[in-house]
Amino acid sequence: MIFDIQSIASSEKFIEEFFNTPIIKLIEKYIIQYNSNFDEFWIANKEYIDSVDISDLKFKVIHVTSNMDECSEIRTNGIKNLQRVLSEKTTLYTLLSNHGIQFDIKNRILINKDRVIDIDYKKYCNRGNLSDYDKKVKNIARKVYTDYQVNGFFSIKDPISYGTNIHKRPEFIFNLVELIPELRKMENHWVENSKGYIITFLAANDQFQNISFYDFEDIYYNKKEQELNLKKWLLYNAIDCIIDCSINNTGIIAYMNTNTIIRPEQILECSEITRE
Repeated sequence: MIFDIQSIASSEKFIEEFFNTPIIKLIEKYIIQYNSNFDEFWIANKEYIDSVDISDLKFKVIHVTSNMDECSEIRTNGIKNLQRVLSEKTTLYTLLSNHGIQFDIKNRILINKDRVIDIDYKKYCNRGNLSDYDKKVKNIARKVYTDYQVNGFFSIKDPISYGTNIHKRPEFIFNLVELIPELRKMENHWVENSKGYIITFLAANDQFQNISFYDFEDIYYNKKEQELNLKKWLLYNAIDCIIDCSINNTGIIAYMNTNTIIRPEQILECSEITRE
């Protein structure tokens, strides 16, 4: 079974497979018998829902990116977290190195030509009255040490309208330019020589951070309770997509575990973005 709410049709398919019932009957029942009230629907069907095996469930996610090699690196090596992208021989690593930028992840430093910048995030969190410069350094440190996981969307109405033109160049380059303005030329080079892509992939439940599905209180629940709450999240969002006949404009974000790599065999499609 695949949880796919990228469209109304795919949401209907998931609900049909989950309940093993034609979607038209389910929706009529939801609207007429339960007055489109999800809580009533949940309570009435909880026993059946609890019996459904989702151990092999996969999630369809889209990831917005840009690159200069028509996704060759992604197709070969998969999608990696920011720490690995900055440490391994990737396109971004090479481009930064050519402009005098290197990251020593282990020792928490950023080297800008002959200048060493401390990017120990905890140090900046424990300091007050940061200068504008230090705030920019802190933002880089936060991205590298606390927000470096692969992210995507379970659903979003317009993926290229989200954030900071991530379909034109990596957001991290934008952050670096804020700190080191002379890297603007490098940023322009990326924008002018790259294409934007929507990468579609499948992932298993254990590849996601819990915050993708659960409130923080769920960490105190046992395994069965967590699974039931996950089912509630799945059904609520799929039904919401169908009933509202729309995809969430702000997006339902998929937060991958920090150590998760989206392997090449998980990737379903790399679609070029053909509009601004």
